[in-house]
Amino acid sequence: MPRDPARAARLCLAAARQGVAEAQWRLAGYLQRGFGVPADRTEALRWLREAARWLSDPTNLSFPDAASRDRYLAQQNAHFTAVLACQSEAESLHRDVACLVPELPKAKMW
Repeated sequence: MPRDPARAARLCLAAARQGVAEAQWRLAGYLQRGFGVPADRTEALRWLREAARWLSDPTNLSFPDAASRDRYLAQQNAHFTAVLACQSEAESLHRDVACLVPELPKAKMW
């Protein structure tokens, strides 16, 4: 099947609107890069925050024990905090910056 970025973005948007955090995360990336949709950093940041909010609620997740849940939530919080801080800084500077997030092997451009 050939790649269809516009269709991928439409499907992610539909799932994101239904509260699917993975779709919200992917849609934020699509919007940031202009993959299948016009690039829109403000909208990308909004969807990234939605994903972070959903993933930070432990009632939305299933874990074998409380310690596993707490470790996961601490990692997610650190990750999203770092990404959002970098994006906010880029927005305030009105330019692209490389966001180096310790958990990611490569820099994210915002």
